[in-house]
Amino acid sequence: ENLQENATFVAQTTINAFEGKGEVIIRLSYGSVVKTQTIPMEVVELGEQRVAQYDAGYMAPRCNPGRSCSSGDLLKGRGSQMGPEQNFPNTIQQSCQDGALGQIENDESIEKIVVRSGDVAEPAGGYLREGEVATIEATVFAFGTGANDFADFYYTDDASNPNWIWIQTIQPPRGGLVTLKASYILPSHRRLNEINHAVRVNYRYKGNRSPCSGSSYDEADDLVFPVLRKTGTTTTTSS
Repeated sequence: ENLQENATFVAQTTINAFEGKGEVIIRLSYGSVVKTQTIPMEVVELGEQRVAQYDAGYMAPRCNPGRSCSSGDLLKGRGSQMGPEQNFPNTIQQSCQDGALGQIENDESIEKIVVRSGDVAEPAGGYLREGEVATIEATVFAFGTGANDFADFYYTDDASNPNWIWIQTIQPPRGGLVTLKASYILPSHRRLNEINHAVRVNYRYKGNRSPCSGSSYDEADDLVFPVLRKTGTTTTTSS
């Protein structure tokens, strides 16, 4: 069965796969010699990297389906005094207002929020889908050494009627511009006609954990994004 080293092979690859598990069938032929090998594989449907647009209905940035959702430049600054921040306060239905004190690039502000598929140490891969791990990345400006600043991470599975669930509170490791990351499991949808989830980062100077601390140097921002249902279930899209 040994073939000459200078033989030319014709390879035919057939992929029989669906998202999740599948296989690759490789067929190598040379004259009358044919070899076929089946290789198991994991198939992931890669989603798009999305950048949010301001949604006047939610009054917050919102993305289309993808593997990641970024606020882009929409959240830079804080409120009317620091930036100013576009479309401030950028919380759903303006449910939490920004603190009015401080100077840009000196005091507390949220500069960007990204939510993506995968754990903290993993790159984004498949679509944001219920039951899978997602990671929130919040880029913030920390005052001084960051020792008195805290970022409270929250999520909701219903952006139209948010019930904020706490994930984690993280303290910046230093002053200046830093990115803080927290992971969680994307929950199943409470309402059949709602696929838009949201995350909130409440960034505060001292104080206590809260989805809306509302003090003079504090800021909360939301990011709305669709979460697809598990493979094999039906999704009803909402606007």
